[in-house]
Amino acid sequence: MKVLLAILVGLLVGCADGPEVVEEPTSTTVGAVFSPTTQAAVTTSTTHSSGTDPVGQEAWSAVEAERHVTDFLAALAAGAYEQAAWPAENNGASFSGQANGESAAEALERLCRNGACAGPYAVHADGPGVLDAASGQASSTVTVAHLGSGQTGTVRLGTLEGQLIISDLPPLVPSAGGPSLVEMLFGEDIPDRVVVARFDAFEIWENGQSEWVTNWWAGATFQVEGDVLAGYQLLAGLYEPQTEYEGVCPRLMNRDGEVLVIEQCDTAGWRMFEVISGDPRPTPIPFEERLDGEYLWFAERGGTVVEGLGDAEGNLTRLTSQRGVDLLGDDYAGYLALSTDGTRVAYVDHRDPAAFSHFWSPVVVVKDTSTGAELGRWTLDNPVLSLEFAESWLVAAEADGDTLGGDKVQQAALVAINVETGATTRVETPTRVFLPS
Repeated sequence: MKVLLAILVGLLVGCADGPEVVEEPTSTTVGAVFSPTTQAAVTTSTTHSSGTDPVGQEAWSAVEAERHVTDFLAALAAGAYEQAAWPAENNGASFSGQANGESAAEALERLCRNGACAGPYAVHADGPGVLDAASGQASSTVTVAHLGSGQTGTVRLGTLEGQLIISDLPPLVPSAGGPSLVEMLFGEDIPDRVVVARFDAFEIWENGQSEWVTNWWAGATFQVEGDVLAGYQLLAGLYEPQTEYEGVCPRLMNRDGEVLVIEQCDTAGWRMFEVISGDPRPTPIPFEERLDGEYLWFAERGGTVVEGLGDAEGNLTRLTSQRGVDLLGDDYAGYLALSTDGTRVAYVDHRDPAAFSHFWSPVVVVKDTSTGAELGRWTLDNPVLSLEFAESWLVAAEADGDTLGGDKVQQAALVAINVETGATTRVETPTRVFLPS
């Protein structure tokens, strides 16, 4: 399992099905020399407890090791030295070559001078992280190769009191580097807001400019809206990870600029509230208890509400706008996302002939929320794990098809779809990207 960082290799241009207004939409694959895999983004965590994991048990997979090192190297390449240094420095570890009296971030800035950490690199995990009988801590190694020079080195991941840290550097070779993941996905037409989950950090793009912020919840995040992140039984600040909010089983929505939470743990009712104040807000549809595994569902964003009826398989058999416009037709919707402006809805269709099953499908559909008209239908290389939707950009996370029958489904790539032109760009990457309002 190897991952190529920040390099455009093997561009393949073909055709893809897109909106009717586009005669010849393009499909671009930003291919990697190697085929990457990763743990599904909604289930991974960078913190492992040595007090509860039995000695010899796998603490993190080889795939997760590659993802952590990938994101660490991305921080170095971007000059985000404080974020790259934080996990190690927070635990009192130092980097090789760090001088006395020098902070870890200062050491990284000095050692990476003149583009020495710019890459691009390829990474290959030597195995999973396993707990050691003597120390009770876990560790693993990842081989890192500088693609321009062929120089290789070893980056070690380890835990200190259960906290995962990286304190090794890749081969230091002055280089020009390459485009970032965001630039590879979107080119020069970057959405207004893009949030990339990194190793104990977020890479945040606002109006084409990027900044990095330290956030130890990044690995546990499955949704971002506004400046709020959500994970399993987790609500916290995007820029202020120490700021946590009340909420269990949260799903984020946006109403008139407010970030709202709907809690759906309790099958006997809903609770909706504004995140920061905790003040209750009315739900756009009333709760109704259903039988035989059915459930009511809704989403709200950009002034638009869509509501649906779900079944025991976890998919939607009905989807309408609040004004009663049918948004589903004969389709059978799995993962779903509203665009940030609420004008479009995207979902994964499990009834299309190309679908693998009721649980896995590579077919992504986009519809106009005001008319119900289908604007585009794309069949990707692999089943979809998640969807993120800005105004004109849709990002689908592709699963590694070989892992569908296993305990943990892994991410193979991200596919950016321009819903205006129909063009697609596929980037093989283990990293999760969010498109919040």
